[in-house]
Amino acid sequence: MIFPKLKSIQFKYVWETLWLLATAGFTLITLAGYFGKLHFILEILSHLRLQYLVANICLMGLILLARTSKISLAICAFCLAINLAEIVPWYLPVWVNNQSMAGQNLRVVASNVLRSNKDYSRVISWVRQEQPDIAVFLEIHNDWSVELDQLKDILPYSLSYPQYGYYGVAMYSKLPLENGIYQEFGVKGIVSIVANVTVGGKKVTVIGTHPAAPLNAKYLHWRNTQLEEMSRYISQLNNPSIAIGDFNTTMWSPYYKDFIAATGMRNASAGFGIQPTWYRKSPIFSIPLDHCLVSPEIQVLNSRVGENVGSDHLPIIADLAIN
Repeated sequence: MIFPKLKSIQFKYVWETLWLLATAGFTLITLAGYFGKLHFILEILSHLRLQYLVANICLMGLILLARTSKISLAICAFCLAINLAEIVPWYLPVWVNNQSMAGQNLRVVASNVLRSNKDYSRVISWVRQEQPDIAVFLEIHNDWSVELDQLKDILPYSLSYPQYGYYGVAMYSKLPLENGIYQEFGVKGIVSIVANVTVGGKKVTVIGTHPAAPLNAKYLHWRNTQLEEMSRYISQLNNPSIAIGDFNTTMWSPYYKDFIAATGMRNASAGFGIQPTWYRKSPIFSIPLDHCLVSPEIQVLNSRVGENVGSDHLPIIADLAIN
């Protein structure tokens, strides 16, 4: 009778050790993103907070069913608290000082159309359906530029900088685009469009932008340099401002948080939930890379993700009020 009992104890020890290793490993992954400035892979891990939360809930459910050690359960609960703290605030209503003030409404949209996408009509139909005041398009080349000009009957003013790489950009508007420039924010060849529009008698600066995707340390440096230079530019503006496009970062990146801290801007999706835009073909691993950021003077009425337009990104739509 002693040997079966001993085997049972050994099995229980091994079983609890495995659960402990699993929860400890998950904890390391959960915390890794907070050290994203140390290495680009750690920064990439910061973007998967929504996936961590789902995995965390599943792991906790398995631990409860397995009735394993309380230590594993406590570690899992610790991770759950961390991930909930990163996710839940995006679903809470945002209070702003100018909430009761009347304002001139402005709808802005952005779509990374995907340079290899030739379904021009789908993008154009989507824009006509949404009826924006300002539309920003990314990854456009000359063919896209020609096709998008069909929108000039509803968006007569435009600035376009087509490229056959990933960084072509265009801005179309119902309102005159004043003082429009093609601006490089610290990285040669990666152009953003900056222009002013007058909304209800007030000048608003709009920036359409597409920083580099941080696929390696070099591109991470390019993206972060652009974000840093753009934050300096925005901080010096006297006008309310909107920055919209594919930022190639999520809200959980330490570099995104630096940008928000430096500019005082907020994400239009705050209060409307997590809105993943890429990778469209794999919803389980989709993350929010496309953003509309606004200065405090601008009220957000609504923020949502648009329909499939043939790209690997979903477009974004933000309804704003300029007070």
